[in-house]
Amino acid sequence: MFATIRTVALSAAAAAMLVPAIATAATDGRLGTTSSTGEVAISARVLALVQLSDLDDIDLGDFSGSDLQAADELCVYSNAGQYRVTATGNGGNGGKEFALAGKNLKQDLPYAITWSHGGAATKLTSGTTVTVKTSAVTGADCTFG
Repeated sequence: MFATIRTVALSAAAAAMLVPAIATAATDGRLGTTSSTGEVAISARVLALVQLSDLDDIDLGDFSGSDLQAADELCVYSNAGQYRVTATGNGGNGGKEFALAGKNLKQDLPYAITWSHGGAATKLTSGTTVTVKTSAVTGADCTFG
């Protein structure tokens, strides 16, 4: 008997926008015989970016009535440092639960998702957002600083 996973969408969103402060206003240079120096303030808004990578499908194996467990290590990069995670299922209770479904099943097989970051684990419920205060990843390619 095979069951197929109903869609589980993991999404991560950067939690803040980075905006550097402007140091000074522009000043014109003075007339000089060999040079003139002025100052100009340069500013930019760096928008918050986030990326999920290294996601893998999860095969729980054969279900024989006892709990099955599996894990997937993935990468979340955020240039804002913190990020939010939302898992969305389309199981029972109007999509509020996570469940496996299949032709040969009399009922859906519910499952749970736990998000673990830095030792702290949080059980996710469909559509509920969890904020992670910091990401140790310093590069979008999952490098650590």
